[in-house]
Amino acid sequence: MKADQIIKNAKIYTADKEQPIASALVVKDGKFAYVGGEQACEIGAGGPTVKEMLSAE
Repeated sequence: MKADQIIKNAKIYTADKEQPIASALVVKDGKFAYVGGEQACEIGAGGPTVKEMLSAE
């Protein structure tokens, strides 16, 4: 999968009781393709992927 956008260093609240907070997400074709940890989201990077690192502000 080639991601369109990867956002890292985020604080994402999920509806999953097993993982209530995630730090990264991947967008592909306008939809969330992955929500979870930062290391796993890099698998989809490549080509024209837009990578964004959010600040802690």
